[in-house]
Amino acid sequence: MSRPYLQILFFHELLLLLLLESCYIADCYDPLDPNENITITYDIISWTTDTDGYWAKVTIENYYQYRHVEKPGWKLGFDWAENEVIWSMTGALATQSGNCSAFKYRVPYCCQRSPEIIDLMPDAAPINRSENCCRNGVLAARDIDQKNAISILYDRGELTQPLDREDTKECDIHGSWTRLHM
Repeated sequence: MSRPYLQILFFHELLLLLLLESCYIADCYDPLDPNENITITYDIISWTTDTDGYWAKVTIENYYQYRHVEKPGWKLGFDWAENEVIWSMTGALATQSGNCSAFKYRVPYCCQRSPEIIDLMPDAAPINRSENCCRNGVLAARDIDQKNAISILYDRGELTQPLDREDTKECDIHGSWTRLHM
């Protein structure tokens, strides 16, 4: 092979390597929004009186100024800190229900140890909807459309092991948010 051919080949390989590297970096960093993020807030809004259950509000907020969350939308996953189940949910749905065979009379909505939650479709029934839901996981950029930069869902969870009622203010319901796919 001639020397100029090798130089051109080396140049193309180097260019390809730099292009691939810049694509990887671009997924993690947006120069238009260098300090922005997507925030997940999990608030226990009330405790049930009959069981060790609670109602929780989960808010997903897109704080990017210009970056949208496009289709296929967000998918939220987490690992329970304790043995817990989800009895009901509005504004989103669990992708799998898990093995609920331990429950004989009332069957929970989701028994997964690590559930994955997705947004509802825009044509979801009114009974399944919550405010700011049902956009198929799409979140607008905050500075472009603030109302559609938020997604809210509610779930009724319950511990399968009794909880010390004196310690409910310090209870860590979720062990960790394991995945947020965009």
